This record gives sequence, structure tokens and C-alpha cells, in this order.
Amino acid sequence: MNQERCAGIWKQCKGEFKVRWGMLSDNPELIADGVCDGLAGRIQARLALSRERADWQLSEFLCRKRDGGLPNRGSPQPGRALPGRNAGW
Repeated sequence: MNQERCAGIWKQCKGEFKVRWGMLSDNPELIADGVCDGLAGRIQARLALSRERADWQLSEFLCRKRDGGLPNRGSPQPGRALPGRNAGW
């Protein structure tokens, strides 16, 4: 198991803890933050990506869903490298 996968699994656990603590304390912001951490952790663990790359992919997905499928104007183009192990497209 490589370092990115371990970090992703840890991020999933941290997200689950935030969700549960947010439910106990009745804090919807903490619940939402925990759900986002859990999703980014799943992406990171499944694809063995760096934390930055997993966070970027999650934010891109959420922006596309929020904007009705339109890509984010500030997003990198397919030829541009991003930080992380799998920087190339």
C-alpha cells in the first residue's frame, strides 16, 4: 500500500468522524465538511492520487454539478500538469 492510499484511507476516517461529531453537535457545516473529506479520501485511496489532485477532482465535480455541467473557467486544460503522482492526463 503506498503513501497516497494510506492518506486517502485516513482522510475517509477523518471525514466520517467529522460527520458523526457534526450530527452529535447539530452542526450542519461540520457534517458537510466531513462528507467532502470522505469523498476526497475515497478518490485519493481508490486512484492513489495526491491530496491536492483528489481535492481538485472533487471540487471540479461539485462545480460542474452546481453550474449545470459547465466546466469551471479556472480549471487546468488537459495538457497542463497538476500536482500529484498522476499529473498527466
